[in-house]
Amino acid sequence: MSHPIWYRLVHPDHSQLPNTDDDKLLLGSMADVVDLKQAVWKENECLLKPQVDSSGLKVYKNQASLAANEPLRVSASVAGLGQSYEDPVVIVVPVPLHSPTKNYKIDVTLKFSDLLHTVPAASWKRKSRSTDTKETLPTYPRAAKHFIIWNSFAKEVHEFAESELSKYLTMESNITANQLKYAQRIESAGCEADIECSLKNTTFDILEELLRLMGIGSFFSRGKGDPAVILEPDYIWKYFVGERENAYFRLPIEVKPFWSFPQQINLATRYKSDLEAAARSNITHESEAVRGVNQMYGYSSFNCSRYAALTTQHELHCFKRSGVLSTVEISNPIPLSGISYQGNHLSFFTCWLFLLWNAREKGIYASPAGSPPEATIAENKVLRQIDAPIQKLYTLLEIDADQIHFAQTLRIGKGAVGSVVSGSLKDAPELKFKLYDVYHEPNYVDISEREVAIYKQLGKLQGVVIPKFYGYFNYHGILIIAMEDCGDPLTTEEYPLFKVKVDECIAKLLEFGVMHQDLEACDGIYPNILRLGDNIRIIDFHFVG
Repeated sequence: MSHPIWYRLVHPDHSQLPNTDDDKLLLGSMADVVDLKQAVWKENECLLKPQVDSSGLKVYKNQASLAANEPLRVSASVAGLGQSYEDPVVIVVPVPLHSPTKNYKIDVTLKFSDLLHTVPAASWKRKSRSTDTKETLPTYPRAAKHFIIWNSFAKEVHEFAESELSKYLTMESNITANQLKYAQRIESAGCEADIECSLKNTTFDILEELLRLMGIGSFFSRGKGDPAVILEPDYIWKYFVGERENAYFRLPIEVKPFWSFPQQINLATRYKSDLEAAARSNITHESEAVRGVNQMYGYSSFNCSRYAALTTQHELHCFKRSGVLSTVEISNPIPLSGISYQGNHLSFFTCWLFLLWNAREKGIYASPAGSPPEATIAENKVLRQIDAPIQKLYTLLEIDADQIHFAQTLRIGKGAVGSVVSGSLKDAPELKFKLYDVYHEPNYVDISEREVAIYKQLGKLQGVVIPKFYGYFNYHGILIIAMEDCGDPLTTEEYPLFKVKVDECIAKLLEFGVMHQDLEACDGIYPNILRLGDNIRIIDFHFVG
């Protein structure tokens, strides 16, 4: 028969762990201290896992036993203990691994090596009623031919550490021991946004300082709204060139909640197994692993990035694209305590620096393949219809790296909805692709379908008033509308010369029942009125009446 046991988690100094409350769990009448420790560890896994295993916990009958330093033996029965909220069992959690190993009497400046071997603090999952609002996009199960294990990762990191980092180890940083201790405090996380905020203090600030000591000025920033990046990765990394007047984007970074994302498994392996399981069971929604890998593949493809990173804060996954068909190598998960290679310890920050260094030195990669597409779009690759208010639109097709080519260029457009890049399909060069990052904005599914519906409604005006429509595609979870390249936005200086033609185009749209409601000038241009020579085209139909 099971009975409830109340317990309290405390530090070695007897202070209660921050953001924890006394709680209870059910154990059988024959349970002993070992059973209790294992049950408490499992109940608080997100908090304790990065710091200590269950064997490291010390159990005391109550607060009085703790004060008397009388821990229970591991074989002792826990029957009758913790019967009330007022008299809980007390469980001592050892000093967290990320706490400073040195005990400074006065604050001191830390060296490069101190920062390099810091084990970052990991957030723990607090009980919260809030939930992440992101939904999962239904997708056609695809082959996992692109994703393989990065088997040489540890060897490459070791060689990088030996050749590049040894000369910086004794350099003094601008971070003190007290500043580091404050930055590495344990915080709770109730949603993905909490993890993203915590990463700045525990990881990104330290990486920026390490790179500064290596002579690389750089910074991490949010991807959303940044005109230098296509789509909307959670974070991006940029480095400065010259006197800090120019910053170049080199690495997309995606953040996933550690409580819902698979842990301690290679994502390439999990990607393949999840797709095979989905095919056997006729599952039409992406798993967390498939979703994460597809996101990173899309972000790196569209941004011509050779490298990418996915982190849960508890683990880091590194991505590298290579090969003609853009094969992606994915490292084994890197825990906060680091990895090893032939008996040599490689810290968590060493792995990060390896990725950033390579992203800076050789981070540009033709996307997604180095040549125009060779393959046509298979007719049998039609996706299941996405559940949306409007049905029977132009068919949504799966498209892969050998069927599409994105121009390697820094010239992109970023509007209120989606990004626009240049590229080509087989037998259809010089196109524009409008991209919808539905992973970060699930509403883009409906928005893109409405825009496709407008193109279908205005089929007779394509190539005359609006661009020709070349297809609606799903590229690893990124939705794409392919259209004719119709030039650049009309400027306010040019508008008087083309006003008659613009008015004629607007009148034609009205004849077909479409009233465009976003044709105003902004920053000296009309972003939704394009001009190529003497021709005028109207675009962007996500907001029409």
